[in-house]
Amino acid sequence: MKKNICLFIITLIIVCSNIIAQSNKMIQGQNILLERDKIINHLREKGDKVLNINNLFEIIIPKNIEIISINQYLLLDKEKTQYGVSNIIDLLYDNKYFFIEIDVYGKTNHSFLDGSKTYNLREIINPHPYKSRNQINYLKENYKKEFITNKNDIKIGKYFSSWGTSWSSDYYGLYFMLQNNEFNECVISIFNIWGTFAKSETIDENYKTEILKTGGTLEKIFKDLELMENSITYKLTEESIKINNGSVGEQIIEDGYIYPIVDNLRMRRQPSLTGEVLGYMKKEMYQVVFIGDKVEIDGIKGNWLLIKPRFINSTTWVFSGYTRKATKKEMERYLE
Repeated sequence: MKKNICLFIITLIIVCSNIIAQSNKMIQGQNILLERDKIINHLREKGDKVLNINNLFEIIIPKNIEIISINQYLLLDKEKTQYGVSNIIDLLYDNKYFFIEIDVYGKTNHSFLDGSKTYNLREIINPHPYKSRNQINYLKENYKKEFITNKNDIKIGKYFSSWGTSWSSDYYGLYFMLQNNEFNECVISIFNIWGTFAKSETIDENYKTEILKTGGTLEKIFKDLELMENSITYKLTEESIKINNGSVGEQIIEDGYIYPIVDNLRMRRQPSLTGEVLGYMKKEMYQVVFIGDKVEIDGIKGNWLLIKPRFINSTTWVFSGYTRKATKKEMERYLE
């Protein structure tokens, strides 16, 4: 009898412990969601936004740039000799889609790689830091020989070119050192800036003269880029939006590539049936940039989707109820 009572008590303790542990996990998950919602709300606000990047430095994202999501990834090279964190900021500028990639690098530290600091980082990938992109080598070279100093006295290597990668038309990059024991370098990269807006892609080191001649949107973009560049600071503030330890402000898009299932599906400027019609979807694949509000149209439930064609940064809105997810084979053809 006593043995049975003891077993019952032990079982009860184990069950209670599991319930408490599960409850703590739920509370922790709720806190993470609340924190994420708070960050998303800040990102949606109008005006300049101060981002705290991994608690290493802060940068201002100008009010002309609309942030639609921020994702983080853990970087680790194949030889495991260097790690880093990549912050991908998806954004819209004058109704065009871009992304800013902010990569911070450091030396291998197993307590970092295996510890809680990697919590919520979505995946580990295997790039070759400083080897896979020639631009980074140019950035480091300019940092040594032709550096600039921003208004916060931070030394920066700057590089831009009329080519980016096999899939992008141009590149704009910044490089600077970090005041941290774990991370010591930062690279900020932006692709397809003037190739999207300019008629010519021949802008070189003398781009400022050409930009000022061009004027309009292109001039405004480079003024905003210089605002970002000058805003970089090591002084951290309480009112900044903390971008640290995981993916924040993000919306995971499972059906990232879609096809229309009807002819001449309207593409609109705004996510509304009264939005201006900018064109009609072709029978080809489109990339989903952002998932908008849930709606019901013609008795069909779905979402407004912000989409863009391949190699084109112009975005439009369509209703998901008249689209389908791309197949694996279609994806392979699209991305090859």
